[in-house]
Amino acid sequence: MNKTTLQELASGAPRPLPVDEDG
Repeated sequence: MNKTTLQELASGAPRPLPVDEDG
């Protein structure tokens, strides 16, 4: 899980496809 994903979730922004999670 990348920092970008964590920041997006924290800010409540709609994250794109979960490619970072898979990779």
